[in-house]
Amino acid sequence: MRETEVNGNVVINECLKMAKVVGISTLLVGVMMGCATGPDRDSRSIKNEGEWQSSLKQAKSLGYAWEKEFGYAQGVRAKDTIYVAGQFSLDRDGKIMGKADMETQLRQAYANVTKVLRQYNATMQNVVDEVIFVTNMEAALTVMPLIRKEVFGQELQVTSTLVQVSRLPFPDALVEIKVTAELQFLPRLRGGGSEDKQPNRKGGGRRGGGQKGGGRFPGF
Repeated sequence: MRETEVNGNVVINECLKMAKVVGISTLLVGVMMGCATGPDRDSRSIKNEGEWQSSLKQAKSLGYAWEKEFGYAQGVRAKDTIYVAGQFSLDRDGKIMGKADMETQLRQAYANVTKVLRQYNATMQNVVDEVIFVTNMEAALTVMPLIRKEVFGQELQVTSTLVQVSRLPFPDALVEIKVTAELQFLPRLRGGGSEDKQPNRKGGGRRGGGQKGGGRFPGF
């Protein structure tokens, strides 16, 4: 290695030359390797990303035959959020319970929501939002206040949207309920004024039997 002093500074000429040569060689090798393995590497990256995304979602079923035929899950968990598909007043055989009876159908639909949540070790107290579709608004408004208090408790802490529709997928269905639930809640805000009281109550919803299912999705 030779050292040359220029204006009081020591310059290591040989090291600089070697660094340039090594840098160019490394760059050429990297480009060649990238061209040779690029497509395969990209394919692997896409595959791994898909597997990674799938691992973040947990889908649950109620065992109805039309779930695979129609292509959907009854519940999906993504991180700490649970999305429950619209639930009807179905028994374990996939038949509508309580034909022309709004109260019975509401109770059974909530019971089926509860069964999906239970698969994630959650209850109705984890629900933060619900959307209810009904074919008869007047009948629904008559019985819903009492039923929702039985399901959620006296202090309701869930947003709710009620929509009237002309029909539902099942010809005899009067109601469909879909909910969103959170497994982790934000801590209470502390500050000026009084704090919101956190209710101490158990989850509601009547229990229902396991779903076996059968036949195609009625109406499709």
